[in-house]
Amino acid sequence: MTWGKHDFRFAVVVLTLSGAASLGHQLLWTRRMADLIGATGESNARVFGSFFLGVALGAAAAARFVPRLRRPWRTVAVVELGIALLSLPALLVNSWSASLWLALGPERLIGWPGAVLKLLLSVLIVLPPAVLLGMTLPILAATVCRRDKSVSRGGIWLYAAYTFGGALGIALVVGWLLHRLGAAGAMLGMIGLNVLAGVMCFYRDRLPASPVASAAPELKPASAAEAPPRRLTLLLLSFFSGAGVLAIEVAGLQLLNLKAPFSFYTPAAILFCVILLLACSAILAGVASRFFAAPLRGLAFCCAAASLALAVAPLLFLAVTAGRSGIGGHGITFAASLLKLGGVAGLSLGPGVLAAGMVFPLLIACLAPASAGQSQRAFAEMLAVNGVGGLLGAEAVHRLLLPALGVHIALGVLGLCYGLVALAVALRRGLGLRLAIPIGSVAGTCLLLSTSLKTAPIFLRGSTFNLVEVRSGREGTVAVAERPDVGRALFLDNHYMLGCTLGAPDMQRQAHLPLLLHRRPKQVCFIGLGTGITAAGALRHGAVESIDALELCPLVAAAAAQHFSQFNLDFTSNPKVRVHVEDARTYIASAPDRFDVIIGDLFTPWRPGEARLCSYEQFTAAKAALRPGGVYCQWLPLTQLTPEQFEVVAATFQRVFGEVCLFRDHLYSRSLPIALVGFKDARLNWEIVARRCESERAEGAIRDPLCRHAEGIAMLYLGTVTSEQRPAPNLNTLDNLLVELEAGWHLLAGNPTGYFAGTSDTWLKFLNTQSARIQHGGELPLALRHLPGAAQAISRWLDAHNAGDTNAPALRRDGIALMPVCILTDPDADWSLWPGHDPHDSAE
Repeated sequence: MTWGKHDFRFAVVVLTLSGAASLGHQLLWTRRMADLIGATGESNARVFGSFFLGVALGAAAAARFVPRLRRPWRTVAVVELGIALLSLPALLVNSWSASLWLALGPERLIGWPGAVLKLLLSVLIVLPPAVLLGMTLPILAATVCRRDKSVSRGGIWLYAAYTFGGALGIALVVGWLLHRLGAAGAMLGMIGLNVLAGVMCFYRDRLPASPVASAAPELKPASAAEAPPRRLTLLLLSFFSGAGVLAIEVAGLQLLNLKAPFSFYTPAAILFCVILLLACSAILAGVASRFFAAPLRGLAFCCAAASLALAVAPLLFLAVTAGRSGIGGHGITFAASLLKLGGVAGLSLGPGVLAAGMVFPLLIACLAPASAGQSQRAFAEMLAVNGVGGLLGAEAVHRLLLPALGVHIALGVLGLCYGLVALAVALRRGLGLRLAIPIGSVAGTCLLLSTSLKTAPIFLRGSTFNLVEVRSGREGTVAVAERPDVGRALFLDNHYMLGCTLGAPDMQRQAHLPLLLHRRPKQVCFIGLGTGITAAGALRHGAVESIDALELCPLVAAAAAQHFSQFNLDFTSNPKVRVHVEDARTYIASAPDRFDVIIGDLFTPWRPGEARLCSYEQFTAAKAALRPGGVYCQWLPLTQLTPEQFEVVAATFQRVFGEVCLFRDHLYSRSLPIALVGFKDARLNWEIVARRCESERAEGAIRDPLCRHAEGIAMLYLGTVTSEQRPAPNLNTLDNLLVELEAGWHLLAGNPTGYFAGTSDTWLKFLNTQSARIQHGGELPLALRHLPGAAQAISRWLDAHNAGDTNAPALRRDGIALMPVCILTDPDADWSLWPGHDPHDSAE
């Protein structure tokens, strides 16, 4: 059998498989390494940098030895199988990494030893397989284009196949493998693609060598009048192409996050859109190269088009999404929601990505036929510097452009860079009148930068809030804004309110409640800082001696210190307090027997990495971090969870802590924060609660009527979750990401009534079930057993009052009759902190 005419097609198939595995690995490794070294921006940067550095090193290594390869197919087979083998440490990370942070300790974790260890882990786990990932394309391009002595004939099409495979890999991981098999199963799927590609190459290696030229599509060569660009020029432009495309991707994600709910699926959908557009760009460049006598002329035109398209992108995005509070939505299928998200990305960013994506393929077309191996080596070198450019371009946007300029101006500056490159290329080629196109693009981009982009809003709630400050960074956009009915509020990416000053009583109650369950809470840890108002509640407890607050986002920590100090008791400057900008999972895992009470703040279950806070691994580490008699409290936002997702979290918590106690935060039927409380080696003791309340009343710092008496804590009690009651559904682990993926899926395509919400039947049924168990069981002392029912009566009064129901006065009388006398007659209670209307107010 003669394989020469089939080699090119065979290489296309192999590269499609390899490209799918490559982007699938990148997506999964980034998420996997967040579980290992933390989900902070710096940790993600280390993983991202290790991946692109590895790809660049792999291409650079290929440039050195591809001309000397005698059995290239076997080499590619070994490379692909090597990728599969070197991916195993990331796959098995949860089985070997448990002791790392324990050995390091919290003090060294937040210092330089922790940063060095995280860097080493990123390099050792991600870099080796990434180096091999960077070799496959240049080796196969040299193999199937060898007889033509120039990769310009087929290199574009091979690059397009590899890129298109990357888009397929993302779709396969996000659309099917993760939900069917979890994170570990999806990683095995990508490893399987590498193995399949390797087996195919081994098969091809056993066949006779090709005696004929490859079947690469013919490209029109450069005209004899135009000399090919110099090697340095090609490398510089390749570097710029990689830097530009990755910078666009980073800024584009930040742009879409202004209105897209930030779940695992949002960056994946945008990455899929960008990679697919790059594949289309390569195909268009391949077609265009057949007609351009000088590929650099086409390159100048593409850079000019990218310049204006990128500058216009923010304005298109705001126009396309005008009048919408967000992209995506309930009531449509998951696929339709992703298509909607992709459609917005395509309409706003698509033209710029399409034009910018043609730059590198057109540079490939500039590789003129030369001596054997010379153009193949040049192609590999271009891939290497393209990868380095991608790494540095992404970092430049993250560290410089976004923090200094914001996303709209950042995209405009990227567009200006493309316009200047177009102008430089046009001047170098002496294109005469064609200079008008790049000059026009630069002028148009500058005009937009000085007018529309300068005034385009980043905080999109400006019509209802007064903006105090907005900052952008790697973690997103953080805004501080004010409105009379909420006070001063802190927003992340326009969607997520991290707290507001008028909600301070309810927020501080989330600290009071677990601290009153412990005999003497000296050392306390808060997972999540936000505005600092919740954690500031611990400063009102005389028993508390030290507080460690963990915050993932440095922008949030800075905002809490600068804009909320008058509302959070100047929390960040208090000598009892240490604020650590660190991932909570790694910090907790490094601190065994450290804390008396650990309080997990409310988190958004679909945001990438946040549902790790309710994983089996996190709960296990938290239990180990408690001292004897310690209390762990995790607050959950029931309005963002379905009953099925709540049951998974409760079952996971119960597997670690045994008995799980449930508490409400207030008496409203909205917002619905609920606490899962577990004890390291004890049970809920109401005598301890009574003594703690008495002690804090004597101190006089806690004025909340519900938190000054054991009776008030009992009103918030919702019973227990036990193994007899719940025989354990699937647990939420770092291997399956069950809660994060299901919450994200439901967010994009679920029914909004599927959540616990307001006075829905779901919430009321849950309350009635738990109340009935309390009434007929022994979970509360007899004297306190009626109080959860009294709380429900108060809730019915508050709901009726807020709805303008004429029965509200009667319900008020019934509710007050059930309230404990000790609370109603407490002279030192501050009834402005009561969760509802003051029951002493007879105006009702």
